[in-house]
Amino acid sequence: MALIHLMYFGIKKSFFLISFCLLFSSCYREFDIEPPVCNNCTKPVVLCFITPNSPIRAFATTSVSFNDYNIDSSREFKGQIFISDSLGLKIELSKSSTNPQLFSTEPDDIVIEPGKLYFLSIIDENGNISIAETRVPEKPDRFLSCDIIGFTIEEDGKLYITKLKWDKNSAWNNLLGWSDIVRAGETPSKMHVEYNFRPTQIDSRTLEYFESQYWRYSSHYTLFTINEPFARYFKNFDFFDGINVGVQTQSFVNIFNGIIPEYSNFDNSIGVFGGYLTDTISVINPYPSPYN
Repeated sequence: MALIHLMYFGIKKSFFLISFCLLFSSCYREFDIEPPVCNNCTKPVVLCFITPNSPIRAFATTSVSFNDYNIDSSREFKGQIFISDSLGLKIELSKSSTNPQLFSTEPDDIVIEPGKLYFLSIIDENGNISIAETRVPEKPDRFLSCDIIGFTIEEDGKLYITKLKWDKNSAWNNLLGWSDIVRAGETPSKMHVEYNFRPTQIDSRTLEYFESQYWRYSSHYTLFTINEPFARYFKNFDFFDGINVGVQTQSFVNIFNGIIPEYSNFDNSIGVFGGYLTDTISVINPYPSPYN
């Protein structure tokens, strides 16, 4: 009986040892997975984010297969784009003569107001219509303070620490962008959304942020209060950009190529129509030069 028990224990031990080895080795296996390909389902792809006191700029192209690398030169949207408000005012966006992806209006063509509902209509070259709606946030999150609180000595100079605090009203994460000037009298660039916009995303529970940068005469920070479509798009894009799918990340259209579930608020095409408000604050460096 003892012999049988020992034989059973030895078999059991060997079984678990083999199972453990197989399990351990499986953690390091590599598989080639073919991503989903859509060769005959081209649709318009449009990104448009509106805000008061700025021209409306929509970026449009058409969807592509994941393995199509000629997206920028070969996929031109040849239809029309209109924006309208809840009162019935409707304006067509003009296609740029220098950038075939850009459709825009002048700021005075239609007034964008906080809290108001707007519609973006797409008509492709075959007459198919797609519509998305978005409501601009009603009030922006506001900066409370912006201070350079100190510096550290680095090999390339002094690294200055800026502390930002703001008042939170919205339910979605904020975006933060900034521009710097080196000499007094220079005009900082105005922060607005383009299709290649790369701001810092700040969690909605955070009400302060620390930014480190080398000496600048002054820094100008813009806090973006975004609505739900903008927030859902940016979360999706941030994930897509983070996994770094080769050169495919170089164009905004590629987030809509089916490699991951994408968010769209258009009813018959793909893309995002969102809105945002901004608040800007600036700080002058209290240290007169980077050397003292």
